[in-house]
Amino acid sequence: MRTNGRLFIAALALFAAGCGTGAPRNEAVIRIKGSESMSLLVQRWAEAYMSAHPGVSVRADGGGSADGIRAMTEERVELCATSRPLTTEETGRLAARHSSVGVSILGARDALSIVVHPSNPVKALTLEQVRGIFAGEIVNWRQAGGDDRPVTPVVREPNSGTYLYFDEHVMAGRSVSAAARNAAGARALAAAVAADSGAVGYSTPAVAENVAFVSLNGVAPAAENVRSGAYPVSRYLYLYSVHPPAGEVKKFVEWVTGPEGQRVVKENGYIPLYDVP
Repeated sequence: MRTNGRLFIAALALFAAGCGTGAPRNEAVIRIKGSESMSLLVQRWAEAYMSAHPGVSVRADGGGSADGIRAMTEERVELCATSRPLTTEETGRLAARHSSVGVSILGARDALSIVVHPSNPVKALTLEQVRGIFAGEIVNWRQAGGDDRPVTPVVREPNSGTYLYFDEHVMAGRSVSAAARNAAGARALAAAVAADSGAVGYSTPAVAENVAFVSLNGVAPAAENVRSGAYPVSRYLYLYSVHPPAGEVKKFVEWVTGPEGQRVVKENGYIPLYDVP
């Protein structure tokens, strides 16, 4: 009986220890993974939502749009954050595994901005000049009206939704020069441009610090120009789920697209889907 008592006490201790780790047993958990360009926004959404809903844990992680879509397809997360729509290959994998092509939720808007070092006098480019720069045809800033210094293009990593969007909507069939430097993440790209007076890259304005923004075709990457359609390279930022959201995930999505969530969008330097105070 003494041995059985010791076993009972040990089992009770293990049970108590298990209950003390991770989320509480009655707490709802929403897992989100994906876009580095959206990482700041998703984290702020998570913080604000958990503050208003104490019984919910929203766990946000980056890794890139492609990684987030893969995690959603493999049911490791409830939502993925992506700065581009799913590709036909990705929807095909979803359909094969879940008999669904996924559900897209518009979360915010964004101006894909060309960024340069603050000391660079070039503050306006045409889309054709941008293509020439990243294709390796413009190799000195003199060719674009700037100083005599080499151009250092910096691009995102291939698993980035921003990389794919830039390739499709800006490069328009041209290949990026092999001389371009790769940056692992939106913040890393901005840091690389801020550290090199000849560098040029592309980023969402919300996470691009210590850089200068370049007008494209004479239009600045401002919110009003994105909403009007005047800025030539704007996009939506998405949340995706395998099936229509239900339960606590549905409540979170409705909050994100409602006034509270869109206010978080505006406060963190992204562009809301509609005007919010």
